[in-house]
Amino acid sequence: DTFDVYAQSGPDLWPMRVMYEYLIGLDAETGKFTPQLATSWKVEPDGKSIRFELRKNVQFQKDGGTFTAKDLVPTWQARIRDEIQNSPSIFWRQAIESIEAVNDNEAIYHLKRPDGNFFNSISEQRGILEIFSKADFDKNGLPTAGKPPLAGTGPYQFDQHVQGQYIRFTRVPYKHWREDAEFPAFEFRFIKESSTRLAGLLAGEIHMADIPEDLQRQALNQGMKTLQGQVPA
Repeated sequence: DTFDVYAQSGPDLWPMRVMYEYLIGLDAETGKFTPQLATSWKVEPDGKSIRFELRKNVQFQKDGGTFTAKDLVPTWQARIRDEIQNSPSIFWRQAIESIEAVNDNEAIYHLKRPDGNFFNSISEQRGILEIFSKADFDKNGLPTAGKPPLAGTGPYQFDQHVQGQYIRFTRVPYKHWREDAEFPAFEFRFIKESSTRLAGLLAGEIHMADIPEDLQRQALNQGMKTLQGQVPA
């Protein structure tokens, strides 16, 4: 029971993604890459170095400080630890030679070879290189059982976790650089039985759930509607 997101693969760490952002974002309507924590990027003349210009004055949650190029190195190092053998970690060990912090607002990723998967993998589309606060990491280390996740730059911050029941998040108490979070707080609840999820929807105890097709009609009859995902999954 740990919030070490780097020991997990993409499908397993989805509840934590509201806390974190990426160098490259994803437009859910078009599927195109968009600037996020990086304002721009380009391939260097050697064909295997990628230069990123970083966004200024982005705040980490709680006491995590302000985002700079120095936060990128421990983010990568946490993912490529020897004891982690999931596919994202294997990819990043094979792909990146080093990360150079040119200054606070500029960084170069030096790849071992030209790699067409790099931009997709580092972007919000894949969600396997969540950027955390180096200051928080230096102070608290990677999360272990019972320790909260490391601070990110997302619009929601970690609040509470009850194992096997829910993870709760609250809106950051400052103006987020990218979006105004709609809800002051929300939680992901872990409910295995589809009939229990339906009952929670009908009772108004939960507001969105994955319901199998044979039970959807009951929810639709109560005025609810289905939503379709807009990003690859």
